[in-house]
Amino acid sequence: KKANMISTGRILTALLAASSVSAFQPPQPFGTRRQQTRLAASSDDLQVMVNGMPGPMATAIAESCLRRGLTLCPTAITGPDIPAQTLEIIDSDTGKSAKVDLIPSSATEDISAMVSNTSLENLVAIDFTHPSAVNSNGDFYAKNGIPFVMGTTGG
Repeated sequence: KKANMISTGRILTALLAASSVSAFQPPQPFGTRRQQTRLAASSDDLQVMVNGMPGPMATAIAESCLRRGLTLCPTAITGPDIPAQTLEIIDSDTGKSAKVDLIPSSATEDISAMVSNTSLENLVAIDFTHPSAVNSNGDFYAKNGIPFVMGTTGG
């Protein structure tokens, strides 16, 4: 549990830093203009999309977000073999909770629909999905201008 607390603290620090500086932008071909993505929100206005639940690390991050007063995005991406489901995330320290609909990373049409129904302006993502989903998720974040922290390991 202590190791998770240290890791979640470091990840949330990186997340909040990303909210105050320009976000990651993929390399651009020489001669093209790089667009800067900035969040127009304070940490009170951020929505955090924690991808990779119901895995233990992603769930711990989601609980930590609630504990720190951040709002969870009501939809998130999960691994390609995890069925679509709704989770209730509860922080046992504060009692705060949020329901999150999980969409498998293989359900690209559902993910596209999620983007069209979500305000991306103040959205950041923390990704702990399965290693097989890392590349497509990174492409998704870059294509939609979503700042993200990639924490997936293994594979």
